Amino acid sequence: MKQFSFQASSQAQAKEMTAYFHSLPAYIQESILQSGASFSSKEEMMQCVSALTELR
Repeated sequence: MKQFSFQASSQAQAKEMTAYFHSLPAYIQESILQSGASFSSKEEMMQCVSALTELR
């Protein structure tokens, strides 16, 4: 299974981003994994999720 890519600035931010990713519906997780997107913050990931859900 692919892992999503992120560059968190702290361990707490990494945990927050991981928890957020795992809270997403499976089809959104898969879309992120397939896209190869990389995130540096939870906010960036949330923007990506927002764009993906608008496309549906």
